[in-house]
Amino acid sequence: MPVTTKTGDDGKTAWRNARVSKSSKEIIFLGFMDRAMAEVAMARVHAKSFGDATIEGDLKQIASALSDVCAILAADVPRNLQPILDWCTHKTSGIELTHFIDFGETNALAASINLARTSVRLAESHLPDFCDEQNPNIRPLMNRLSDVLFTLAIQSGVI
Repeated sequence: MPVTTKTGDDGKTAWRNARVSKSSKEIIFLGFMDRAMAEVAMARVHAKSFGDATIEGDLKQIASALSDVCAILAADVPRNLQPILDWCTHKTSGIELTHFIDFGETNALAASINLARTSVRLAESHLPDFCDEQNPNIRPLMNRLSDVLFTLAIQSGVI
């Protein structure tokens, strides 16, 4: 299969068995999700280089959850999001902030996780309107994923 299909040369692309403009809300959302997944992948590379298998595993879970959200919204593939939503809630339970977090004083791992967090938050703000009907756990999951990323960034090296 060739990498270049040329089917998008007219400014349209496939979305849920239809052709839509590449500037549509749905495709913009997918672009934000692509970016978030790429940044989570980069954070995993940093976690591996730091030798932190626990954070690397957590980031793998997050990457899988983001992929599931894309499958649900872009291709109408059913996914049970409750287990990952429960995992997120567990990962952030019992954590209390005592001061404002300054990510300017950090290491590469924490900075890359925080960058991924901001992209997940941006993707969350662009969720298609129909996402709640598609799966009521999508919106809460996107919110919790950014919370988990924030927690991981703190744990991995904020001074």
